[in-house]
Amino acid sequence: MKTITDKEEALKAVKKDGKALEYTSAELRNDKEVVLRALGTKILFLQEVQYDAFQFASEELRGDGEFVAEVIKKLDAAPVLQYAADHLRNDKEFVLRVVKMDPFTFQYISEDLRNDREVVLQSVKQSKWALQYVSDELRNDREVVLQAMEWQPDDSQAMEWQLDDYGSRYDAFQYASKELRSDREFVLQVIERCGGALQYASDELKNDNAFVSQVVERTGGSLVEEFGWEQLKNNRELVLAVVKDDGRAFQFISEELKNDREVVLEAIKTWARALPNSSQELYSNREFILEAAEKNGEVLMLIPKELRNDREVVLAAIKQSGKALKYTSKELQNDREVVLSAVYQNGDARQFASQELRNDWEVVLTAAKQTAGLLECDSKEVGTEFEVLLKIIKQNSSLLQFAPEELKNNREFVIEAVKQNSTVLLHVPEALRSDREVVLEAVKRSGKILERVKKFQNDREVVSEAVKQNGLALRYASTELKSDRELVLTAVKQNGLVLKYASPERPKTKWDKLSAHPLYDLLWARQSLPEKWREDKEIVLEAVKQNGDALKHASDAMQNDPQLRKLAGWDD
Repeated sequence: MKTITDKEEALKAVKKDGKALEYTSAELRNDKEVVLRALGTKILFLQEVQYDAFQFASEELRGDGEFVAEVIKKLDAAPVLQYAADHLRNDKEFVLRVVKMDPFTFQYISEDLRNDREVVLQSVKQSKWALQYVSDELRNDREVVLQAMEWQPDDSQAMEWQLDDYGSRYDAFQYASKELRSDREFVLQVIERCGGALQYASDELKNDNAFVSQVVERTGGSLVEEFGWEQLKNNRELVLAVVKDDGRAFQFISEELKNDREVVLEAIKTWARALPNSSQELYSNREFILEAAEKNGEVLMLIPKELRNDREVVLAAIKQSGKALKYTSKELQNDREVVLSAVYQNGDARQFASQELRNDWEVVLTAAKQTAGLLECDSKEVGTEFEVLLKIIKQNSSLLQFAPEELKNNREFVIEAVKQNSTVLLHVPEALRSDREVVLEAVKRSGKILERVKKFQNDREVVSEAVKQNGLALRYASTELKSDRELVLTAVKQNGLVLKYASPERPKTKWDKLSAHPLYDLLWARQSLPEKWREDKEIVLEAVKQNGDALKHASDAMQNDPQLRKLAGWDD
């Protein structure tokens, strides 16, 4: 073939076929642009790199460490190293550099350096796969093997490597020497770090019952179950140890042991489905199911339908797992003793009781105490019954609606309760919602509650306490009190954005349909403040001191005031 001497012609030729570099002139084979074009491109994760074209580059370029490193980095082209000059592949400093850049270069370096412990340690640190290319001596080196198994792809590699099956780091263990893979203590050390490596242990070890016992002892048996070793399936002692750690292993054991009461009950503790996976003899035995329910209440959803209505079985199940109430019959979900037992174990079980018992005060109270962790505490720790009720109401005031009328009408209790949780006010009788002292205590804790006590929206003291706690509560005050300058000052000092309710333009909401609804106009009209406050400098000043954004809602004159603009940070 005719030698190509024209650079443009050469660039076109090597772009089409990188090996065309072989037929270019010596000068062009020493031209970095031409050589790079011959090698190809790498765009994101899509590669079109013709590595073997590099063999036709000039001897000078193949011996240029900087250029070779550039090619490897730019094109992610580790294989080009096999065509680099021998002195580079045997240059320890250069090799350490490119191995760190791309660990797959390791397989192309000189044999001497593939047996250099420092280079090998650096390489396996970068990629577990390097271990397969090192000498027998170093594959028998514990530190080297352990270093390979510590490997994790860095962030730049992680996304790209999802496209290939790079396996898990424990795969490196398959390249360790047979001696190490047969070393009982070393293998145990390895699987404690990286359990999946167990599959690469020698057959001799995997067939050793004493070794299997040690694996169970150190890992709980989940690894043994994963590999389903035959000698385990019928080994009662080992099976007990395995299912005790993870009941799911039960599905892999022998049929004989699936009929062993002790084995099945041990598995059920952590995996309820061991019951239907046991022998038919055990699954149809009521006494056994009763015993199983005591171990794991969740078996209730898996037992024959007729037993879900068996009161004794159900009580045994819910005492272990209250939420098992969900799987019993409607009749038992309306059984007071059953429901109380369920919520005593788990307060959330209340949701599965009948409507009648869900609203029963004793059930509500027991569930709330359980949720709050107050059931089994010493009375000295939780306080009197009065104090316990206050703790419960503090967490969830809506529970008060289920309380006896006597409690809901207890003025002393209600006053203390609103001090803990102002929303208690929403669940007490009208007489107490109209009690000024009760309301005052409520708005001191949550000014927003003023919205729900219309009777007091024109009470200056009540409104004053409300806006001290939450300035935005002023929007719920009467029209008269919204014109009270002192109250407005108190409100903006607490929250400068109160000023937006004095704006002639109603604020936009993220719910466009709601904003367009006529009722929104009515709501805005009721909550808006007199526009005059937008022009009152003292009020605007206090609002801006509290929140610079408040200036957005002031009048144009106020927005142009130098002092206010500086305070709001507009003219920094």
